[in-house]
Amino acid sequence: MQQRDFQKQFQGIVNFLNETPSKRYLILKVHGVSMNQTSSFTYKEVRFLGFENAEFDNIRRNFFATDEENATLFFQAANCLLAVTPVYSFDDDFPLGQILKSVQDAVDYLGIVVDRNVQISTETYLVTSDFIDIYWKTSYPKEIGEMQLNLLEDTPFIFLEKFSGQAKIHILNQESTFIGAIKSEDIEGYWRYLENLFAHKGAQAVIDIVSTILLLNEKLDRDDHITQYLFSSTSPWNFDYQRFGMTPAEFIAIRNKLGLKKAKHFLENFDYPFFNELIKILSKRYTKKRWSNLQRYYNSLLLQLYEARNGITHANLLHNKAYFKLELTIPPIVTRVRRLLFSYVRIYPTLAFQELIEIILQDAKNNLP
Repeated sequence: MQQRDFQKQFQGIVNFLNETPSKRYLILKVHGVSMNQTSSFTYKEVRFLGFENAEFDNIRRNFFATDEENATLFFQAANCLLAVTPVYSFDDDFPLGQILKSVQDAVDYLGIVVDRNVQISTETYLVTSDFIDIYWKTSYPKEIGEMQLNLLEDTPFIFLEKFSGQAKIHILNQESTFIGAIKSEDIEGYWRYLENLFAHKGAQAVIDIVSTILLLNEKLDRDDHITQYLFSSTSPWNFDYQRFGMTPAEFIAIRNKLGLKKAKHFLENFDYPFFNELIKILSKRYTKKRWSNLQRYYNSLLLQLYEARNGITHANLLHNKAYFKLELTIPPIVTRVRRLLFSYVRIYPTLAFQELIEIILQDAKNNLP
């Protein structure tokens, strides 16, 4: 790793910037209306066709040959039709939430014209590039077990139930916006959540506040993230324990004994360049310059989020590569801000929201070297 020059280190980024997204088609079931096999119509880029339309013959044949049970469930055509919309992506992952918003516009139009309650189904959908080969996603009904119950009970309403005050009420009033952004995979929704939280501020003020707040738990979050990665990298499936003369049982015993907190010390004994680089990062102190660079980085990400929101809201424009970047970076950032706010409400339960923010900002500045 240390022998790589600049070109080798960053060639992957350049390759990604130069890459052209591929065109695929998302096929969704629409409930509440039906259409005969020869009919179709298009609203913007969304095409509506009957289930028996000849365009789906190859898809139907391949689907039934591969997975008859799911194919049967999908092609049950009682009072349904199919919606087809193009998607542009760099791999099999694409911004489903954003795409569904454009499909929903077409479905709403359809429902108004035919005077019916028309609904998109996302339980199962198909993706194809040639209307021959497909891959599909199916959501089965799930029984909630003890682990899921524990997760369900990990809510801010329970976390803060013993506390009262204007700040708590204001923060919890925004929960539906946050949950909606997650559910619909909606980058625009994350900005709306931040904007609602800091409603008395303008866009740049929101960006400045959030980029400062993030510094408060930056080192803790970074160290935890790297340590988690290091520990998961030492699973028997990821780590070449045989190279160091260990049996699987010996390796697992050592790993389990040391645990997550000592993952760094465990890996220092192995000559893995990537591990060594991460361990060095864990050991580095934050300088004033480093803090300043981090704040500028968060500032730029949030500005990109705001500009993406404006593009979507005012012109329905979305840059695929920019969206891909924001989709990976913004949700964890917003989650960090949200959890930090919860923690401060527990420390200062009686404060108004603005007073709470002033304390958080001051703590963040005091935390700087």
